[in-house]
Amino acid sequence: MNDTEEEVLTNNWWLTKCKSISKYILSYCFYIHIILLIILSIIQLRFSIVYKNDCTIDDRIILYLFVFGIIQIIYSFNGILLIIFSFLYDKYRYITFSLLICFIIQQMVFIFLIIWFIIGNYLVFRVKNIVQHTNSYDTHTYCDDTLYRTAFWTIIIYYIFIILFSIIFVFKNLKCLIEKFKILKNIYSNEPNKDSYES
Repeated sequence: MNDTEEEVLTNNWWLTKCKSISKYILSYCFYIHIILLIILSIIQLRFSIVYKNDCTIDDRIILYLFVFGIIQIIYSFNGILLIIFSFLYDKYRYITFSLLICFIIQQMVFIFLIIWFIIGNYLVFRVKNIVQHTNSYDTHTYCDDTLYRTAFWTIIIYYIFIILFSIIFVFKNLKCLIEKFKILKNIYSNEPNKDSYES
């Protein structure tokens, strides 16, 4: 295989990869995903800043909300860039590299979000049975009601989103598999029988 053939194969791989990335990004699921994350990140940032000294049972809950909100803003902004690059991808081929770089950043940030989300689950649910919201002088058990509920219910909302998007993903892929199976079935059923050639 010469250098030209290798270059063509590499370019084809890049183009195929970019097409699949672009197709995923321009789906309604991705739009909804980004919009919901922006809303949740604003809520988390607001309450973590307003109640920054009001969770003495474990001040890491405030840190969890703040960092999660900031990282989600970065993730959402990068997602918006991905949408823009995906729209321009068919017109300008030089955007291919930018699209791939943004997609890699998106995946890295997503991995961090998953890890931070697991940490948040531990911090919030660990104190669920001992936290109280009335006596701020009892620093070992106090956390502001609004702040704690924000941390608790945003986690629950994430779980609901995970379940819903997983169901959508499974049904979408199942639909594609069924369509491919039907195409293959039609191809094989339309093929002439070997016996007909022999006769």
